[in-house]
Amino acid sequence: MRTKMRTLSSFGYSTFAAYIVKFKKMEINEKEVERIEQIWRNEFARLYEVKPRLYNQLRTCTLDIGMTEVEPGIDMYVIVFYVLNEMQRVWIEANILFEMQDRFAEMAGLELLTLDVDIMREENQ
Repeated sequence: MRTKMRTLSSFGYSTFAAYIVKFKKMEINEKEVERIEQIWRNEFARLYEVKPRLYNQLRTCTLDIGMTEVEPGIDMYVIVFYVLNEMQRVWIEANILFEMQDRFAEMAGLELLTLDVDIMREENQ
């Protein structure tokens, strides 16, 4: 059973997931982070080749990958990917975010995963 941890999404923010990633980021093995990034860019993005803008965004976006403990002894991966603007973020959240989460979790072999989308900060563009 997956638990979605997007408590601030009702306010239009994905800050809670981003905060978890920043807080827990050091707990993930660097090889695991690389493995997840490779799957994201080389396999997962290809699932969306029929949507060229989305495909390109997924291949090149910044990822924050972290882990949080949802219950004692039960860890969940938290992945936040960044898009260029609010319209992209809203469209992804409304139309395909949960599909993307399920597909990526299966592809990467992650039992518990929350996937979130946020807008890239101006200094990183």
